[in-house]
Amino acid sequence: MPDAPIIEKELPYTLLVPIEQPNGTQVTTLNLRRAKVRDLAAAQKHDTVYEQTHVLLTRLASLAPEEVDELDAADWSALSDVIMGFLEPPTTTNS
Repeated sequence: MPDAPIIEKELPYTLLVPIEQPNGTQVTTLNLRRAKVRDLAAAQKHDTVYEQTHVLLTRLASLAPEEVDELDAADWSALSDVIMGFLEPPTTTNS
């Protein structure tokens, strides 16, 4: 019988290019929590994938919209992949 997958509630992501918060604090790592249905519902209110991803990043990484806007494009791309991974069912392992 396959083992039940272990699903982490948060996933750390180290930024390739740190961002600066309005108070001057450098952010080098984001902790993304897994998406909930309410997060997906909030994102679905927007028309484009860009806007939907922006909403999800603000919610899942606890960032202000202005902080998401400061992300490097490579970090944006990688974080988008992380978010999409949250939407896929977990794989099981066999012992």
